[in-house]
Amino acid sequence: MVHLYFGDGKGKTSAAIGLAVRAAGAGLKVAIVFFDKGSSSPAHADEIYSERLVLRSISGIDIFSTGLPRFSPGRPFRHGMTDEDLKEAQRGYQLSARIIEGKTYSVVILDEILALVGLTALPEEKVHSFLELSRRPPETELVLTGRVASTSLLQEADLVTEMRKVKHYFDSGKPARKGIEY
Repeated sequence: MVHLYFGDGKGKTSAAIGLAVRAAGAGLKVAIVFFDKGSSSPAHADEIYSERLVLRSISGIDIFSTGLPRFSPGRPFRHGMTDEDLKEAQRGYQLSARIIEGKTYSVVILDEILALVGLTALPEEKVHSFLELSRRPPETELVLTGRVASTSLLQEADLVTEMRKVKHYFDSGKPARKGIEY
């Protein structure tokens, strides 16, 4: 099945990670590709996303980071796309294609891939190709997250959940908090 978690509300990545933990608990092998949430250190010494510290310790879950850092505690979020961001988007796409084609994982999560489509860093057709690949036997449960989803992706997905912001303290100037937002 193809899951799509999208919207301007908090919880898209959290829902995907919850599914990853559940799947690993059931003995399924899970790959999570974090698009647009890269780490500048291969040793993970500067990891700011707290969930990754735990995910690395769970047997059956493999995580892959792509993209350049857009967030750093105490600093504003970096918007826009650089040439390096575009290169990283392509690297993430190629990595994801290998993971899905390899059929090693029962569940593949492509976190924030929809954001890259929205920013035109990845053509939507490439995401549609992942849907086709995931549905070939043996089928792979595929999860896509991001703020915006096209009508065609909404129609093709088997499960769609929209996270809608009603109120968020970020809008009143509260910064992101360790352990809650990252």
